[in-house]
Amino acid sequence: MLYSPGQGGTDSTWVAEGNRMLEMLVQPSDADPTLIEAVKDHDATPSVQSVTDDSMPKDAHFVAYKAKVSVALTRADRTDSPSTEVRVGAARYASDEHTTEAITAAQNDFRAANRAAIPNLTNGIAVETEPGVIDVLFRRGEIILTVHVKSPTTQKSTQLAADLYARQSVAASRFKPTPSESVPKIPLDRDGVLARALWSRGELSDRDQRIIGILTLPAFERRVGNNPLVPLLREAGADLVGWNLGIVIRMRDDAAALRFIEQGRASSKRKRVEGVLHTNDSVVCTQGDRADDISCAMVVGRYYANVSASDAVVVRQMAAAQWAILTQNP
Repeated sequence: MLYSPGQGGTDSTWVAEGNRMLEMLVQPSDADPTLIEAVKDHDATPSVQSVTDDSMPKDAHFVAYKAKVSVALTRADRTDSPSTEVRVGAARYASDEHTTEAITAAQNDFRAANRAAIPNLTNGIAVETEPGVIDVLFRRGEIILTVHVKSPTTQKSTQLAADLYARQSVAASRFKPTPSESVPKIPLDRDGVLARALWSRGELSDRDQRIIGILTLPAFERRVGNNPLVPLLREAGADLVGWNLGIVIRMRDDAAALRFIEQGRASSKRKRVEGVLHTNDSVVCTQGDRADDISCAMVVGRYYANVSASDAVVVRQMAAAQWAILTQNP
């Protein structure tokens, strides 16, 4: 049975708009090539509970109080004890009035803070919230964008924030937000790619609701961070990703999908473990450094799919179900 997203649901369609915004966020590595590592507990997934997420500086979460959806992308120069950490974010509001209220509140809140010199900053504010920490907030239409930089020196943070602001300002000018009245009509799937992903019939957690969706490859890249498979996905012509309990990626054609999975297996350092019966070795399961890091990957036609879990029996059951979905819906 294929997954059928709840088309028209308020939260799910705003999450879909949040995924469009994620694609609009600049990659921190464009400004500093060392900023490629994802940061623990900072997922690049949209949130409709914006006041509790990463889109705003820690002392200004109230700015997102009336936001409909927000999303943030966090990167650092290394996984453990980073010296430099950057976050770019965006919060979308339903009206000009709410956006004006939010940016005015931010400007009032930071009035006493030390100003940071960000060239050509318009409709916003830039401050040093603590030594070496620069926060920039600026408005573009019904979106408030943020740049947060923490580094060893104020000078470095200011320079990096200025670079990211300039890049994000250009990216935001090219982005066309979906009008609020049209958000309920945003398609939650494209060409049935998300429908082909394994799904759960159980009740969805808040995190599940944030991660489930159809993604373009640029949005997927931002969600997964420094993943060695991304260049191979580009080479294979991947265009759409259905992210649910399983992840399904559509490649250019059958040959590209097969070449992708073969390249991934050849370069992987994961240990091969028992797979799924009656699939002619088309489903390959592997284990990472930990016993609870188990995943199974497969290709059916032009579709690649991956499922993962902490239990070997469970992940094989998931893989068998995902395999059945793809073979019955090529």
